[in-house]
Amino acid sequence: KREENRAAVVIQRISRGRQGREVARRTLAKKMEILAREMGAETIQRVFRGHKGREDYEIQLALKDMEYKARPLYAMLKTEETLLAENRIIQDDIKSTLEQAERAVKNLETEICLMNQSNCKYWDSDQITGAPQRFRKELLRDRLEDKLKQARINASQVTTYLAEIEAKEREIIRRIRSVNRELIPLTTGVTEKAIIERTQRLRKKIENERVSTTRIQGVYRGYRVRSALVAPARDCWIEEYDNTTGRDVYFNTWSHEKRFVKPLEMALVEEFDLPPLDNDH
Repeated sequence: KREENRAAVVIQRISRGRQGREVARRTLAKKMEILAREMGAETIQRVFRGHKGREDYEIQLALKDMEYKARPLYAMLKTEETLLAENRIIQDDIKSTLEQAERAVKNLETEICLMNQSNCKYWDSDQITGAPQRFRKELLRDRLEDKLKQARINASQVTTYLAEIEAKEREIIRRIRSVNRELIPLTTGVTEKAIIERTQRLRKKIENERVSTTRIQGVYRGYRVRSALVAPARDCWIEEYDNTTGRDVYFNTWSHEKRFVKPLEMALVEEFDLPPLDNDH
């Protein structure tokens, strides 16, 4: 009975040890899985942040380049807008002067018309001295007609000058529109354009890297196949079973090399049924 108890204790100890090791293995595997996920998430975040950071940097470069290219246009636009503002101030003054001249012409015409309709010998008027004063009609009519003629000349000159100022304003506006047309392609969609260009450049880079990688792999695989076909120990590989590991192993009787994966030389010989190499090779 003592031996049975001793055997039961040993069996329990072995069973508990096995269960403990299994629990520890599962716990460790779970911790490693969580750690791998966390590391993967950190890697993804780092890569994404780096991508966005480089994207923001290229956007800032594009904005600085746009600012550098558009600086002369902005200076020109500011100059033209200043000229336009000054021109409009002058234009307002001229319009005010023109209104006064037209009012003076109208007043003179009205007064001359009224005076011609009157049979009085004398006429009171403030058009000559600026204050009401009595004049003889014949003398006053001559002087008012002379003043009316001069007022019409002045109004005509002011009208001509106003037309020149308006033409100058139209020319300034035309230059401002021309500058704005040049600024639109420079300043519109700079951020979107930078992102699209960067995406296209990265796609092209990845495609070139993929093509280059495929070519390198093709060259290397060709080299491996050619090397395996002419290797001196090509026909010396044998397959055995390893009782220790419980796996098939491959042993080279010439170089005494041991592998757990089927060698390329052996796979080529079996797949293409190659004849043995000559002894002189």
